[in-house]
Amino acid sequence: MKIAVCDDEKVAAEYIGGVLEAYFKDKPLEYSVELYNSGEAMMTLQDEILTYDVVFLDVDMPDADGFEVAGWIRMFSDKIIIAFITAMISYSLKGYNYNAIRYIPKNTNQLEQSIYECMDAVLYRMNYFDADRKVFVCNQQKKEIILNNVMYIESSAHKVKFHIVGKEMNNYIINDKLNNIEKELGDYNYFIRVHQSYIVNMMYVRKISSYHILLDNGVDIGVPKARYKEVKKAILEFKAKL
Repeated sequence: MKIAVCDDEKVAAEYIGGVLEAYFKDKPLEYSVELYNSGEAMMTLQDEILTYDVVFLDVDMPDADGFEVAGWIRMFSDKIIIAFITAMISYSLKGYNYNAIRYIPKNTNQLEQSIYECMDAVLYRMNYFDADRKVFVCNQQKKEIILNNVMYIESSAHKVKFHIVGKEMNNYIINDKLNNIEKELGDYNYFIRVHQSYIVNMMYVRKISSYHILLDNGVDIGVPKARYKEVKKAILEFKAKL
């Protein structure tokens, strides 16, 4: 696994690199971590950016900010995993326009823990990326959907909509009942029915509290009181196994 860290603050970049080194210490994985001290420096890589699996980006950089660099990366690849690390938490929702796996607050005493949790999610996504596929009929045509990339599934007016992560959120609409889709997904333990109208991929759950689920792209889904305890328990147990 090849990881890049881009932060104009040298001390911060070195600290993040050190945390990543510590994370991999007890894991039987080959990896490398490379540091960049400006967005411009990273963007000189051109298509060499494709050699990276994961990129950690600071948002507030003077030449090319993290969002600009993320947009540049997305011109080359939808599969490079991006995580933002920054003190500018007010821009967190904007980060998910680039399909960022996490938006991590920099100036907290939980930075190391947050990076570890982010890397757990990265490993999960990479291990299962493209692994689970299923064919559905969309608009009278067969469509193979990568289930790992399904963030959530929504039912409305006798139609089922698959919300798929990517450069942009793509939607596939199927004429079927959510109950039938739930049965078809029964062998995939990362999906859970959270509402009469919603099935969620637990990998993309950012937070669950107060009868609501917040997904990585900022979508908020209400959970009925009758389901909440069971749903919360399942999500927490799933996250603990990552």
